[in-house]
Amino acid sequence: MNCVCGMQRRVRMVEYIRVVSKQRPAKRAFDMQVGAHLRVYIAGKITGDKNYREKFAKAEMVLTDMGHSVLNPANLPSGMEQGDYMRICFSMIDCADCVVLLPDWRESSGARLERAYAEKIGKEVVVADQGRIDEFLEKMGARA
Repeated sequence: MNCVCGMQRRVRMVEYIRVVSKQRPAKRAFDMQVGAHLRVYIAGKITGDKNYREKFAKAEMVLTDMGHSVLNPANLPSGMEQGDYMRICFSMIDCADCVVLLPDWRESSGARLERAYAEKIGKEVVVADQGRIDEFLEKMGARA
């Protein structure tokens, strides 16, 4: 029964997200689904959020289960300056096919900067609360 439920979740996710890849001209429009194998950068609030690792891990799990390679800034080592983190994150965005913004991205100056950077260099940006990713992540959180 878990397989059916998991497949239903994936189908719902496909319904929610359409991605136009600017990095792969031969595949101009395709669904962000199992088999697409995108490199996805996750952006959201980290500073001031005690549960950021858990939140980012859930998002990573969902995207990984869909077959994507996830670039997760929450996995970076602690102890660096914010400018160092931003330089690393910009490099991760450079490598990504698209950026997924978690529901709390507006509360983070870093995530807002990541969004602006991604848009400036022509990356596709998927906003979670507009694409209903937040609903999906909440349901996936109940599964874990």
